[in-house]
Amino acid sequence: MSEAILELEQQLQQATDPRVRIDFMNRLSWELRRLDSQQSLNLSAEACRLSAKIGYEIGSAESVLGMTIHDAYADLHEEALIKYHTILEVFEKNSYTDGKIKVLNAIGHSYGKLGKKEKALEAYLSGLTLSREAGNAPMTVFFLNNIGEIYKDVINVYEEALKYYNEAVHYCEKSGSTIYGIILSSIGECYHKLGDNGKALEYSLKGLLKAQESGDMNTIGYCYYALGRIYKIIDDTDKALKNLELSLDCRNKTNNKYGHAEVLAELGSLYLTLGDYPRALSSLIAALDLSTEINAAFLLGNIHKLIAEAYEKSGCFENAVHHYKKYIDQNNKIVSQELETKISALSADSKLQQAKKDAEIYKLKNVELKESYNNIAVISEIGQKITASLDIETIMNTIYDTMNTLMDATVFGIGLYDETNQQVEYKIFIEDSKRLPLFKASIHDENSIAAECIRTRKNIFINNLADDGTQTLIPDDDTDAVSRPARSLIYYPLIIEDKVLGTITVQSYKENAYTEQNLNTLKALASYITIAITNSQKTEQLKNTADELKYTLDHLQETQEYLIQSEKMAALGQLISGIAHEINTPLGAIQASINNISEYMHHTIGEKLPALFRILDLPLQQLFFEMLHSSMEKDITISSKEERMHRKRLQEQITAMGLDHCDTAADNLVDIGIYDHLEKYLPLFSHPECHFVMQVCYELSGILRNVKNMDMAVGKASKMLYALKNYAHFDRTGIPVESSITEGIDTVLALYHNQIKQGTEVIKNYSPLPAIKCFPDELNQVWTNLIHNALQAMDYKGTLEIDACQEGGYITVRITDSGTGIPEAIHDRIFDPFFTTKKQGEGSGLGLGIAKKIISRHQGDITVESRPGRTTFTVRLSVNLV
Repeated sequence: MSEAILELEQQLQQATDPRVRIDFMNRLSWELRRLDSQQSLNLSAEACRLSAKIGYEIGSAESVLGMTIHDAYADLHEEALIKYHTILEVFEKNSYTDGKIKVLNAIGHSYGKLGKKEKALEAYLSGLTLSREAGNAPMTVFFLNNIGEIYKDVINVYEEALKYYNEAVHYCEKSGSTIYGIILSSIGECYHKLGDNGKALEYSLKGLLKAQESGDMNTIGYCYYALGRIYKIIDDTDKALKNLELSLDCRNKTNNKYGHAEVLAELGSLYLTLGDYPRALSSLIAALDLSTEINAAFLLGNIHKLIAEAYEKSGCFENAVHHYKKYIDQNNKIVSQELETKISALSADSKLQQAKKDAEIYKLKNVELKESYNNIAVISEIGQKITASLDIETIMNTIYDTMNTLMDATVFGIGLYDETNQQVEYKIFIEDSKRLPLFKASIHDENSIAAECIRTRKNIFINNLADDGTQTLIPDDDTDAVSRPARSLIYYPLIIEDKVLGTITVQSYKENAYTEQNLNTLKALASYITIAITNSQKTEQLKNTADELKYTLDHLQETQEYLIQSEKMAALGQLISGIAHEINTPLGAIQASINNISEYMHHTIGEKLPALFRILDLPLQQLFFEMLHSSMEKDITISSKEERMHRKRLQEQITAMGLDHCDTAADNLVDIGIYDHLEKYLPLFSHPECHFVMQVCYELSGILRNVKNMDMAVGKASKMLYALKNYAHFDRTGIPVESSITEGIDTVLALYHNQIKQGTEVIKNYSPLPAIKCFPDELNQVWTNLIHNALQAMDYKGTLEIDACQEGGYITVRITDSGTGIPEAIHDRIFDPFFTTKKQGEGSGLGLGIAKKIISRHQGDITVESRPGRTTFTVRLSVNLV
């Protein structure tokens, strides 16, 4: 705590007179407004209560000022300004100079935060005059700093800003100030703008030390912020990040929402530079939310632009286009505010007031005063018209249409500077109302007045060109463009933010056609023209950027669809031999069954069945048909191992029954599917033609067995063809449809069946899942890539485990293999396009990259955990796809 504050607290405790106590409360509240905002507010509230109680008007006004300042700190500037002006009237009425100084500072602050810099500058200049006259050193420092800030941040005249800052330093060294650190940091920023980063860093570090001495958290936060920006500029990103994070911590401890948003935006910009797009977006979106809340217009545009860049670089082009459009809209609003700021000096009221002063000094005639006022009205009208348009042609024509109402503009032209080609390109050149062909001039042409104007960044004013004939108006090869030589001319450079856009010229056939007033008029008009042209150029650039991004987005979507389909076809190419085998096997089984049925129909029914009836009597025929019926129910899906078990048991039973040829009989029984109740068919087994009887039974029941085989084969082939059809389908609608995730996984498993059955055990753990809106064709490519990679990692021998469940708003799929694993060193690279660890010809390196894009499109994510013997890819998909 400073000695001044401790002294005020002591004086407040000792004071007994109510008015004196109120004065000390208000003075202490003012000193604490930045150091302890809550105590400051409490003091103002108590002073306000006591002032109302005793009818102390100045005390009431000053305490309301203290409370209103805290409203302004919470960015309630419009409401604060209404109160400030009322308070100012009270102070003026009571001739209370200290109060007027404080309220003028507060007014300037709120106007500045609202983007009305000209009104802020007016308040600060008035306050500076009063504070100097009153010998109020602390407030003089505040005003000098605030004026320097306007020159630094708005007018961009850094040498002028340094004059005010250095004078503020002089006062600080004499009396000290809580904002000493801010002033030194601002000087550092000016030196950076002037290209001296050594001094910039030196002053920024000094500023932080002074801020820490003051204990003012707002000042400390600002100095960390300024230092972080300098470190960012000189590419010391670690220190930049550290200082910006410290600044953010300070902002969190105060209620400075604007400063908080400002630091978040700078952090986002730094993360963007470092290529950390997720953290960049996190910081920038937080900055956007906060800036929107407080309507920080001058932050919003830049934040939208940075967010667009982050989305563009991370591949989210739709979001990038959206934020570029927001940037365009915000930029247009900002340009309008900049226009109001930069040309406010041209307002009719201020010019009329200046004209009146000139009238008193130079005793101008009433007619001249009226002419000056009328010119101002015309300039204002032109400014409104040209800044209302974004079309460069419309802007040029509007300027010319009204130019002759201001001065002789027999010859009129506007040339824009093309820095890339080092040329002056005339966008309009008119002589005697006739529009002449456009032409260009080299910026290095020593005889071109336009080039000289741009090179020197100074106006050229000649009233007798015949006496100054060393220069030409246009290049030699275009001398036919102007039919008559001009005798008087003005060239004025179009400059904005220290950048030369071009030049405007008016010319006359008459000598001495122009006055100093004409030059000032052209100077005033140039402010409008530069803003209008810049607005037009920026809008055109942003429109082109948005169009290019939209084209890129459309093209990339087509490319991505093509890549997905290409990867599908590549996978199918690798699978085709296995798929062919999986289809040929059931086709072969069907063909064999057809041949068997044909054989049985011809020989068995046509020849063997009549012979059977001849050797069996009626009871044995009935018993034969019972055995045939039982044989037809044989389970054809039993394994060879099961058949061997049945055969061994039947041999033992036949031997126990005392029958001969137990081996042959057991084989016959297994073939026809008779495994139990042998005693029932003993009469047939005892018949001399037993082997013939069994053969006929086997062949007749074989007709049904072959039909069942054909049915199974058709089912297998159909399943494979269904999987193939689903996998190869290409959705061109771009509209998500409801689909089962596990059905898609099973489709891919079916296609890989031939590879899987070579030695891979598949374990499926599916929880009941809802159908979700998705792009199933694209997801099938994800499952293909992950399952194929898993099989290759295991060399097609091992365990493939697939889990699927719902976790909150996501469906989670985990695909785990028992393969060799992925080296930790390349975990971060496996999703990069064209990165692959496979042998040449085995992989394109696109699979996981495409998979990640597809999953992102489903508003999900994919991660990997791997160690030797266990690798798990986890995919999360949003249940509610927007």
